[in-house]
Amino acid sequence: MITPTKWIDMKSLDKQGLSKSEISKRLGVSRQTVYNNISKSHTPKYVGLPSKSKLDEFKSYIDKRLNEYNLSAKRLYDEVKHNGYTGRYSLLASYVKEKKKSLKNSAVMRFETMPGEQSQVDW
Repeated sequence: MITPTKWIDMKSLDKQGLSKSEISKRLGVSRQTVYNNISKSHTPKYVGLPSKSKLDEFKSYIDKRLNEYNLSAKRLYDEVKHNGYTGRYSLLASYVKEKKKSLKNSAVMRFETMPGEQSQVDW
C-alpha cells in the first residue's frame, strides 16, 4: 500500500524529470509501483477487507434472546460462553448496548374494568 505522501513525492519527482528507477530508489519502492502510481490522477485509497468478529456467529442467538427478554450483557455472556464463545465480555457488552438502543420496549396498555367485574387475590 502506497501512502498519499509517497504518491505526491512520486508525482513531484516525475515532474522534475527523474527516471522511474531513480524515483523507486529514493522512495524505497519497486519500479513497478512507481509505474503504476504515476499514471493515476488521484491519491490511492486503501480499502480494507471487512474483519470477522468472534461474536459474528452468536449475533443471531443474542438478537433472539434480546427480542424475547430484556437480558443483561452479563447473562448473555454466560449463555454464549457456555455455547463456545471465546471472545471478551467487552465486545459482547458493546454489541448488546447498541442493540438495546434500537430495541424499544412496547408500552403496556392499561386495562381497566368497571367496579365489580373483576377481582384480584394476593396469596
